Amino acid sequence: MQAGSDPGRALDALTSIGLHLTKDPDIFEVLTMIVERSMDLTGADYGAAATVGAGGIQHFLHRGLSDAEVARLPHLPRGEGLLGTVIEERRPLRLDAMSDHSRSVGFPNEHVPMEALLGVPIQQRDELVGALYLTKRPGKPPFSESDQALVEVMSALAAVGIRNARLLEVETHLLANADLLREIAWSVRHSLDIEEVLTTTVEQLGIAADVDRCFIRSVESPGGDLLGPIEYEWAAEGVNRLAGRARVQYPVSSLAARTFRTQWSEEISKDARLRDPAMPDTLDDLLEAGTGAVLSTPLDWGGELLGVVTFHTVLARSWTESDIAFIEGAAREVSVAIHHARLYGEALDTADKLQELNDLRSDFLSMVSHELRSPMTVVAGIAHLLQWRKDRLADSDRDQLLDTLERESRRLTRMVSEFLDLEAIDRGRIQLQVEVVDLV
Repeated sequence: MQAGSDPGRALDALTSIGLHLTKDPDIFEVLTMIVERSMDLTGADYGAAATVGAGGIQHFLHRGLSDAEVARLPHLPRGEGLLGTVIEERRPLRLDAMSDHSRSVGFPNEHVPMEALLGVPIQQRDELVGALYLTKRPGKPPFSESDQALVEVMSALAAVGIRNARLLEVETHLLANADLLREIAWSVRHSLDIEEVLTTTVEQLGIAADVDRCFIRSVESPGGDLLGPIEYEWAAEGVNRLAGRARVQYPVSSLAARTFRTQWSEEISKDARLRDPAMPDTLDDLLEAGTGAVLSTPLDWGGELLGVVTFHTVLARSWTESDIAFIEGAAREVSVAIHHARLYGEALDTADKLQELNDLRSDFLSMVSHELRSPMTVVAGIAHLLQWRKDRLADSDRDQLLDTLERESRRLTRMVSEFLDLEAIDRGRIQLQVEVVDLV
């Protein structure tokens, strides 16, 4: 039955779809309802809907083919031929026989026969978001003008549904990223194990940013902008890691380090900046790494460059404002982690130096005790002899003991004076008086 023969059924379908769109939308639910209701109202045997993005068709949903018929197809449509015409020209296409159109490429041998076609772009204002397609078997009456008018209304509803679904996806993604940033921030501020924190962080960021590779590299030396080797890296399953090429300087990462700003390329093979002979790093290194798009942002603390965090995708990608905001927010937390690690390392170095100084002080005190004990022992011994045996000592022995007592007393006084001088030097209380001396 065609739409024009039963306006009541068409109105019921449109009302049902409109009510469904007021709920939490799901792109597949929206497209499934639109396609199935359009097929029912126009008498189509087969229906399909596609959503499009920067890389072409993103989702393709079809109805009317059995599982066996789908299994015999070499592949699902790729947006070429007549399907591509609707997307490229952004206007409805109604044909009594598809084979009569100049852009018809025919069907694979195992494809079910189709004759009449009605294709309508799905647009939200000036933005193309997809296309709706209906076809009939040979021998069926072609689609009418009223069918086309109805399907155009359906496509408008589909555009609203797709846009709402995408907005919900973006909002959900933003909330998930905000939760992840809070989790990273908590880990950074509650752990001193920098290896564990950053190893986990690059994996979390890579998955959350929906990229194929994420890595961190620090500057070669403090205050410089030359990057050292890759220290922490995560790669999606099936994607080569760069561990074996950790010291290669990739151009976008180097550019972010030199400019101190986030840098990205949506399709590196077409990025003229990366082919500039003045670039110190070559595009070939990125291509050999199997990279299609790159984003790199600096890690800094107090205006000092600490390193960069870089994201790679195998295919070309459009980096959105929300992508960049999330990655830059994560970079700030990574910078905090690196700064904390640096402070912790400096604290450990200071502790080691203090321990070394404490050991030296202990050795010094031990030496001082030994050096002072020797003359004091002699003085104490002579005093004991003179006190208890002075009547039995010969004059010569007594004189010798007194000489020794005087010598050891002078030695003791000199040692105490030297130790006091050392303390005064240590405290900066003694200034050197420099003068010329005749060594001869």
